[in-house]
Amino acid sequence: MRLLTIAATSAALALAACSQPAEPTAPAETPIAITAPSGEYAIDQTHATVNVSVKHFGPRSTPSGLTAFRAR
Repeated sequence: MRLLTIAATSAALALAACSQPAEPTAPAETPIAITAPSGEYAIDQTHATVNVSVKHFGPRSTPSGLTAFRAR
């Protein structure tokens, strides 16, 4: 009986490993209304920052940033 259980479990795991992954579904995008006036804007480099967060190994994200950049 135990051998049959081990064989059935092994077969189920082998089939699951060979199956195609499910297609990821993208969340529906909600349009955002922009109310800022149009025109040119100047960036204050003294108070501006550029921050980046990269997902690494699943739910963990690694934050980083730029200390020197030039705005155009």
